[in-house]
Amino acid sequence: MSIGRWRELRGASECLDFSSTSDLASAISRFESLPRLSSLNALTCSEFDGISAPLMANTKSAQKNNRKTIARTLHNRSRKSRLKTLAKKVEALAAGDDKEALKVAAGQYVSAMDRAAKTHLVHNNKANRTKAAMAKLIAA
Repeated sequence: MSIGRWRELRGASECLDFSSTSDLASAISRFESLPRLSSLNALTCSEFDGISAPLMANTKSAQKNNRKTIARTLHNRSRKSRLKTLAKKVEALAAGDDKEALKVAAGQYVSAMDRAAKTHLVHNNKANRTKAAMAKLIAA
């Protein structure tokens, strides 16, 4: 069981702090039978998967905004990670001799950057600089 599981407790006003193994064992036995909640409902903690959120929202709209923020942040985090992976792939291919593979990888990277710029994940100018750099790389 992960600590994140304990953060999903219904009606908890704060995260549990298990100072000893007996506290943890008793909590496991009490909450083992609780149904699994969505990770987006774990908003009673001050931090969820590295995303800061208020300790307790006062209104339903604030709770919904917390859920939306967490969902968007997790989604954007994976998209940014994908961009970094594509950039590393292009760098590795640029150091090699395979021009065709470089052209394909650069096209994928430019496409991903365009989509990220369209949704304001990265700035338009950064996407344009990347496209220019990829065109230069392919032409060389």
